[in-house]
Amino acid sequence: MEVFEQQLAKILILRPIDRLDSTSLQKFSDHAKMKIQNGVRALILDLSELNYMSSAGIRILTMIDSTIQSFKGNLLICGLNPQVKELFELACLDQVYKIFPDKKVALKALLGGKDISAVQEQIPEKQITL
Repeated sequence: MEVFEQQLAKILILRPIDRLDSTSLQKFSDHAKMKIQNGVRALILDLSELNYMSSAGIRILTMIDSTIQSFKGNLLICGLNPQVKELFELACLDQVYKIFPDKKVALKALLGGKDISAVQEQIPEKQITL
């Protein structure tokens, strides 16, 4: 599974590519949890390039959210395509998680309205394979 990540101090943006399903979920979850345990206190999941998420993905999101909350952190989700958005609505996740149209809006909300998109754009994305 390919994931792009970008870290700004204690804020991590993860953008998984293509699918979150039974073959990729555990590695994705382990990676996110490791980052949280190493100091990330805000996680933005940018799902804009996610074409498919299985129902098991809902369970993994819940586990990641529980982990970050145990460190008094926040989970924000952005960039839902119509198929993933429908899954979120069917599972009522749109009422549970903070969902934003894109990562710039999510980042701005996380920072209390400050727009640091110019700084954020200067921090390179790193592509990793899980």
